Amino acid sequence: MHMKWLLAGLLMTSVCVGNTTIEEDWTNPPVDALKFADHLFGPTLCAVMSALNPKSRNNPSGALITLREPKRILVVRPGGIGDMVLLLPCIKALSNQYPTARIDVVCEKRNFEVLKLAGVDCTLLPYDGNPANFLSATVLRGPLVYSLRIGENWQKFRGDDAHPDYEVLPTTPWNYGLILDEKNPEKSFKIVTKPMTDPVYSSNNAPVELHARGRIVPSWKEARNSADLPPVSPVKSTEPIQDIVLIPYGCAKLRITEFPVIDESDNSSAN
Repeated sequence: MHMKWLLAGLLMTSVCVGNTTIEEDWTNPPVDALKFADHLFGPTLCAVMSALNPKSRNNPSGALITLREPKRILVVRPGGIGDMVLLLPCIKALSNQYPTARIDVVCEKRNFEVLKLAGVDCTLLPYDGNPANFLSATVLRGPLVYSLRIGENWQKFRGDDAHPDYEVLPTTPWNYGLILDEKNPEKSFKIVTKPMTDPVYSSNNAPVELHARGRIVPSWKEARNSADLPPVSPVKSTEPIQDIVLIPYGCAKLRITEFPVIDESDNSSAN
């Protein structure tokens, strides 16, 4: 059976390198609920997996059997710093056993430094975040959150000239997924700075831009006259690669700030 991941399927991460941060955007599920689910279902799942293990059923001698090398391994570690410290030998053993596999660790953010200090080569996924926007990517650089620059069409729909009300409609596509370097996501962006102008808070006069690449995601559509929730990442798209520009959140009046992440595994030769 093909297993894209050894245990389960997640992709994106929360990474902070230099001044650029790529973060997962989740709501805050109760940590105790995850621990309870682990306590309730963990032993049963282990028993079921053991019963389904061909080594247990067909190889009672316990001789080593050969399994397909996993491409990705997911480790879920609810709990505090002490729990993570106790898990470190297991993660390092997995890394040594499967040196070409990507290891993703789902844990609380407070455990990130434990893994970094231990020198563990893995991707970190925070679960004390927001599942409503499951595995969408948000781009931060220093204190600034970045949004997609979208063309704006301002139309007055009521009021007089002294007190008008406007609606802003997009003139350019907004449903892009980001193409990210999984190992070094900060390398997926080029920082472009411009002279300060007046007004600063406009989409065309943003003093700093992040240039990136993406693909339109046709399945991501409007819902209730607004962008629907981003599709779960990674997402496939055969649309052409395009250059896109991200600007500080305050400079955008139409805002796409949570992006699906494009799965480029089948697009190595596509443009």
